[in-house]
Formats: sequence, structure tokens, C-alpha cells
Amino acid sequence: FQFGLLLSIEMPMRRLLQRINLWTATVLVNSMIMTIYLWHVTVMFVVVGLAYLAGGIGLTLEPGTAGWWLLQPLWLLVLYVFLLPVALVVAPVERRPLPAGRPMQTAAQQIIGAVLLCLGIALLALYGYGGGPWRGFDITAFVLILAGAGVSGLLPLRGRRNSR
Repeated sequence: FQFGLLLSIEMPMRRLLQRINLWTATVLVNSMIMTIYLWHVTVMFVVVGLAYLAGGIGLTLEPGTAGWWLLQPLWLLVLYVFLLPVALVVAPVERRPLPAGRPMQTAAQQIIGAVLLCLGIALLALYGYGGGPWRGFDITAFVLILAGAGVSGLLPLRGRRNSR
């Protein structure tokens, strides 16, 4: 159904996209599409949390009812109002290139770094902050995350030189 719907509006959309302003907006959104995808759920949780703290605005409607469906466009608008600034701030950080002369991490370094990162995040997800089998366990999980980020090359290490 969705594909058929898209095909049915292809020609009108092509005509609309000939306008420079709409095309520019399309290119901007497309350049941040992975950022939007990765952050939309986090922003949605913040929006729902704020709605809950504001007395449950829009959260009391039974899903699937006419009122619920009528409120969906407003929910999407509010979500985009919160998501757009986050995407504009985070997208350039996610696309930043490696500094000139900085060597690329080897596959082994990237794999080891990813394993350490995932292990640290999994331990925090499993035990939370202040939990775990011993005192300071959460600090160990944070150290694993930082070590993974360092080994994989995600952290900018100052003074690092190209060995070639």
C-alpha cells in the first residue's frame, strides 16, 4: 500500500521539488536522516516524559480511538519541534572527519573497542548505577566504555602522531 501510494504521488512531488527552497530542505533533512533515525526515540521519550509531568497531556486517550487518531498530527509536530534542534546539533558531530594525519584504526582495534563499549553498556543496563556484584562496579563499566571508545578511535587523543 505504501509503495503504491508513493508511486501515485511521484510526479506531483517531482514538480514540487523543482522549487529551490523545498529541494534545499529535502537535501538538509536527507543529510541528517541517520541522525534523525537514531535520536527520534530518545526525543520521543523526553516528549512523553514532559507530557506525563504536565499532567498526562495527550496520554490518557485510548489508542485507536477517533480522539487518539486526531491527536497524532499534533504529537508528530511536537516531536519534530523537539527533534529538529537535537538533529541539528548532533548531525555535524556524527559526520566530523578524522583530523588530518590521524591514522585509521585497524580492524582489530575497532572490534576490540566495540566489544569493550558493548560490554560496558550491557553491564550498566544490567546492573544500573550503584548496583552490581561489588562496590564501584558502575565505575568499572564506565571505564570499559571509555577504554572501548579510546581503542576504537572514537575519542580524540591529543598528541597522537601518524607513525608512518
